Amino acid sequence: MNGPDDMPPAVLVEYGLEQFYLALATLGNLPQGKENFFQWVHNPATGWPSFVFSIRFPSALQEKEIHKLKLTAENGNLPDTFILSDHRSGQLLNVLAHSGFVPVLSWTGMWCKAEMVKFLPMTEKVQLEETCDMIEAEKFAGVVNEVLFAEKRLPPWLVASSGKQGLWFYRVYYLSQLAGTIAMHQVANLCGIYLVTVKPEFRRMGIARSATIWVLKKAMEAGCDQFILHASRMGEPVYRKVGFQPVSRIWILKLKS
Repeated sequence: MNGPDDMPPAVLVEYGLEQFYLALATLGNLPQGKENFFQWVHNPATGWPSFVFSIRFPSALQEKEIHKLKLTAENGNLPDTFILSDHRSGQLLNVLAHSGFVPVLSWTGMWCKAEMVKFLPMTEKVQLEETCDMIEAEKFAGVVNEVLFAEKRLPPWLVASSGKQGLWFYRVYYLSQLAGTIAMHQVANLCGIYLVTVKPEFRRMGIARSATIWVLKKAMEAGCDQFILHASRMGEPVYRKVGFQPVSRIWILKLKS
């Protein structure tokens, strides 16, 4: 597969997701593997991250190959959850669905280049602090689990070593109160922004926008000139204002039990 400079924006979003989770798995010594046409990571303790990445799937993947994947997932030898982008093949999404992998979640894949970024005013009430030890990681994971998962799926030890494997984890404070989180992953000149959360009581205060702009500036200082993320329906307008454009739809498909 070519490097980030040679990929169209929709491919970059999917590639970045794969690389982010592979870096997390490496950082946390989680099981991971590479097969003929896909890679995977698995966290058997909490179930996150546990994904098969479809970016390397042939666009005309045969049903018999999907069936083999299904049997392997049912036997517990592979994760039972796929990450799939709609930019390559809508047929692939249909084949997976017909094979028992049900769409359970989707986001908008978004992208921008350095010259597209709009450095809107940032509120001085928002401060970011890097997560570097277990005490800080407990706080970071606590917010992510509360806002994104409503259960303990992100283990704190997985985010306790900011600055390794191209990963940085930041706690976001508003007037000295812990209000959210944001993570950055760098691959060459590509920056992915992930795990963006804002607690309900702190929303509509410009916190996500300020945190995103702060990370974009940090990434540019590190040599990044392309940026990707995946946005919820609520978050997409925020990122559009900063300069991101929608380029794809990212789907999470889970094998029916």
